[in-house]
Amino acid sequence: MFKIKKIIQLIKNDKREIYRIHIAHSIRSIALSFITIYAPIYLLKNGFSLEKTIHFYAIFHIFGLVVTLFVLVPMIKKIGLTRIFRFYYPLEVIYYTSLFFMQSLGIPFWLVAMIGGAATFVYWVPLNILLVRHSDFDKMGTDLATFFALPKMLQVFNPLISLVLIYSVGFWSIFSIVILGLILSYIPLYKIKSHESKLDLHWKNFWIKFKNRKGLFFLESLDNIIEESHWFWGIYVYLILGSLAVPGIVGTLSALGGIIFLFLVGKKSNGKPEKLIVWASILMMLISILMIFTVDQFWAYG
Repeated sequence: MFKIKKIIQLIKNDKREIYRIHIAHSIRSIALSFITIYAPIYLLKNGFSLEKTIHFYAIFHIFGLVVTLFVLVPMIKKIGLTRIFRFYYPLEVIYYTSLFFMQSLGIPFWLVAMIGGAATFVYWVPLNILLVRHSDFDKMGTDLATFFALPKMLQVFNPLISLVLIYSVGFWSIFSIVILGLILSYIPLYKIKSHESKLDLHWKNFWIKFKNRKGLFFLESLDNIIEESHWFWGIYVYLILGSLAVPGIVGTLSALGGIIFLFLVGKKSNGKPEKLIVWASILMMLISILMIFTVDQFWAYG
């Protein structure tokens, strides 16, 4: 249905600097797709209780938010987007390395969670600003669809590959793939210009925009909460169905559905990016509600 070669060629022919962001994000997403759904299961398999695993991810997200509000925003104003964005890569490598050796080296789980949370927000906040700055308004919908859908097209079968590697080699294999992928994903960003270096960010400007677009901010915030809670989906399926294989199959099917959804919504949102957020948020809420009723493999695969 969607030709990967055609999309990659389109990116190569695009003279805008956004193509570097597309490529870097795609490589990163492909690498992380090997471990995303299995990271919380890795904790459970290494002696973490469900309660402790939930605490791990609670610290992960709360600390990430604190870093964003009190560290990231001031640092972006001081040294700029590009430098902050590049700092993500070593931070994420440290996170996954620490996560793998956490039990054997006795690294405090809360420290690993804090590193991971900081890395995630250090990536997404500058990335979203860079994406908007390097996108043309009349191509915003297509750019966003390509940005999210391209990596999904290339990572469809990665959860299944992870499943095979975990059973045949062990968890260390997928951690190695992730770290190598993160290193490779930095390469396309090396030549990104720093002309947008220092941004003038003020809470006053934020509140003005918030008042004018309350509904949009509400839906986007809700969408982010739902999206950031998907780490629990792998645990939920694993505990309910009792199989290490099912999360991998579900991850592959989710990627297929995400590709179709993103392209359909993205094409209808060119020049009107607000609509993309609204429709995406509504559909994400509906899907999340349905996920609660998963009781067998049929519902999980659906």
